[in-house]
Amino acid sequence: MSQTETFEQDDFILGPDLPLSVVGTLAQGVDVPRLTPVMVDSSGSSGDEFVAWDGTPGTAVGLTCFAESSTLGVTGFSYYNKGSFRSTAINWPEDLTEGQKQTAFVGTAISIG
Repeated sequence: MSQTETFEQDDFILGPDLPLSVVGTLAQGVDVPRLTPVMVDSSGSSGDEFVAWDGTPGTAVGLTCFAESSTLGVTGFSYYNKGSFRSTAINWPEDLTEGQKQTAFVGTAISIG
């Protein structure tokens, strides 16, 4: 019996800047798809937990490497904190302008194109 495999290009990296991933702590109740912008939740009890980015310019610090869910409690997760990414591959919050997307990661080592 033969098996057919289908290759689907995962073209989210843009340019020569390869992504770098690190580990962080995802706040309880966060459920996000892969490549979702994240920010530090300053209102949390520990002050170092991450949540989905709220659209405020310059506050996104990374992109989730995988789909993540912390519905049962605080959990560790991997996120990209460096690299160049295709804007069309990112899971942006709804109703953002291109300007808001371009200013999401100001001050970080992440660039969007």
